[in-house]
Amino acid sequence: WLGDDCKSWGRVQLPLVQGERGWLGEVTEECFQQTPLRFASENSWVQYGGDESTRVVFKANRTTEGTFPPGSEWTMNPIPVCNSNVMGWLDPTCPDGFEFPPRGPGLFGTGEHVGTGGYPDFLWTLMDEVEVPLDLEPGEYVLSFRWGL
Repeated sequence: WLGDDCKSWGRVQLPLVQGERGWLGEVTEECFQQTPLRFASENSWVQYGGDESTRVVFKANRTTEGTFPPGSEWTMNPIPVCNSNVMGWLDPTCPDGFEFPPRGPGLFGTGEHVGTGGYPDFLWTLMDEVEVPLDLEPGEYVLSFRWGL
């Protein structure tokens, strides 16, 4: 069980048509559901800025059971919120602890709180790698990122 906050990836090949604003293609949710992508490894990581030496690598919690579309691979959001009814919005120090142990320093919360004035707390990027199918035809593609609750 991954909980209520998970993510997955899909892809759609664009049937390109020259349009008024450039090349356009038919992109539908149904198409993404027919072409889900698998994660390339059991790991995810967080990185601060462009400096690869700041990476925090951790084993991801992934599943293919009970997913939609059936058999697609989903991974749990590895960033816990605070144990409170406002998840850290009023007090980002999480005095009551976390939903689960953070993967590294500062890797918790909602990304902003009441004192930030709308500016993000998260100064890092959460990363995954996905597999490119070996039988993929050359062409233009659109990736889908789904954050399910």
